Parts: sequence; structure tokens; C-alpha cells
Amino acid sequence: MRFFRSCTFVLALAWAAPSPANDLPWDTSPSSAWPAGPGQARMELRGDYLKDFGVDVVDGARVQTERIVRQVSVNDGRLWAWVPYGNFEAFNGGSLSISTDLVLRRGDRVADFRNITLIPSEENRSAQLQILDAGGNHLATITHIHALAQSDRNELTLHNADVRGSQWLANELDAPELEGMPLGMMWLDLTMNVPAGANVSGTSPPRGNLSCAGRPFWPQDNPTRPDPTNTPEYLVDVEMVTLANVAYQGRQSSTGRVKVAPSATLKSVGFGDAVWVPKFSTIGSYQFSPRDQHPFLVWNMYRINEGRIEQLGSSGVKHAFLTLNFNCTI
Repeated sequence: MRFFRSCTFVLALAWAAPSPANDLPWDTSPSSAWPAGPGQARMELRGDYLKDFGVDVVDGARVQTERIVRQVSVNDGRLWAWVPYGNFEAFNGGSLSISTDLVLRRGDRVADFRNITLIPSEENRSAQLQILDAGGNHLATITHIHALAQSDRNELTLHNADVRGSQWLANELDAPELEGMPLGMMWLDLTMNVPAGANVSGTSPPRGNLSCAGRPFWPQDNPTRPDPTNTPEYLVDVEMVTLANVAYQGRQSSTGRVKVAPSATLKSVGFGDAVWVPKFSTIGSYQFSPRDQHPFLVWNMYRINEGRIEQLGSSGVKHAFLTLNFNCTI
């Protein structure tokens, strides 16, 4: 689940191979453009439910029918990260070369993940990476990336990301259901070169701290404006921007019930700061009760059948365990 504030800018991302900083189309001062890579990576493919579409996950010479996670080799290249004042915002271009032992196979059709390249892309102003095979074909897209620039560790972490099938892969395997479907997940821990003199404090003179002076503004801090409406000053509201890629996640063999799950994108639309304290956790700046406050998602599924709305199922509670703020107006 992604959380961000309303955006005031759009980034046009570079697609070129790595280039010197002074060739990049963005401000490339030490506070902005940092190279990252190579490093360590893990890749997951969901052999447990891809088999339901006749797709085998082949790991070397073995067919895997369960969920598998494999360490993969980051061989060469680097990604340019746009990191204004130590805050990751987007990719600026570049590429990474990765080797795996993984292949998707459906009958005599193959999608080969053994020698892949990652290049930046974006959708709805959120950073993504495309996975290309050795022939330059678009196999999949890495989306909903939890990206964090850790300047104190010289590391860019790209975690908990979905790997979603592309149109090319769906056509190549003759399985149209795979387009946009999560095939698995990806984790990248890249060595990042923090330039000498880079400002990593999160401060952008003369604006002050990027998180805004005086924040957080909790809704309990100043409940009403001094006007006749008594409107809450620090009103907090979270908008569901998209509930996308509602995808098949397997079948319960004993009952035949089908599992499905969505990807959700959220946006803060109030002036106050949305409280986001992970379940069973606390943060020092939030002293109100109950302490573990965060958005959660409950959703139902319906169909229209012969002019009637029929409920097919309901979900449990999805706790939002992490927020990263992108595309912020502050």
C-alpha cells in the first residue's frame, strides 16, 4: 500500500544507459543525482499459483510448484536516483544487469528471466523499473517499490516490490491473464555513491525542513479554527486513489474458493498529518490514545447477475505496515 501527498510536479524519466552526471537532464548537483549499484538482490516467482494458468516456474532444471525466493546476481551497471536532500523521489536513468536461473514456461513457449536488465520507468508519477530480457523484450514491471535512500549506509534499498507481467510476456506465453498480474516480488539493496558535500539533512534552504517546520500537525493538537464554523484546523483525511490490479492469488483445494488481492494507492488530502504508527508500535511524537494508528483496508467483491448485485466474498483487515512519501507538495 502506497501513501503520498498531492503532487505539484511531474518527472519525465530518462531511459538512456548510464551517463556522466553532467549529461543528465536534471539538476545534478551533489544534493540531487546519486548513482546506485551494483549490490544484492532477491527475486520471488509464484510457482504456487502460476501453475493454475499452465505456467511452470523453472529454476535451473527443476520445475517449482511452490512459492520460491532466490538470491540473484547483480552483475553490472547502476541506476541514477534523484535524491534531493537525501529524500528518494525518482530514478534519473541508468540500468542494472542481473543474472538468475529462472524461466517461465507454458508448453513450448518460454519467457526467459536468466539474463535480464532493469531500466527506469514511471506510472502515475511513481517510480518503477522495467525488466527486459536478453533480447530487449519487456518481460515485467517492478511496481509499488518501497524505496529508501540510506545515506549513512551508502545504500539504496528497493524492497517489497511487485513484479507484474507485461503485455509482451502474456502474448509470448499465450496467457492473456498474465498481463498486469503479480508474478512475484523483488528486493534490491544497491551500493549508493553519496557525493562529497551532499546535503543529506532533508533540508532545502531557504525553505527549511522538507517535512515542514512545526510538523507533525496531529488532529488532536489544534482541533478548531478561530472562526464561526469551528472547522478542524488539522483535519486529516486519506483518499483511496486507486484500487488496481485485483489479481488471482491461488485456489483453496479443499473448497475450490479463489483467493484474490488488490494493490492500493492512498493519498493524504487533509491539512493535518495522517497518523501512521505500525500495529503494536509507538512513536515518540504521537502521545494520544490509542497509540497504534494507521490506515487499514477492508474490501468486498460483488458481481452483477441478471440485474441483481450479488456479494461473492469479503476480506479480513489489511494493516498498512509502511508508508513512504512521494510526490509531496511540502
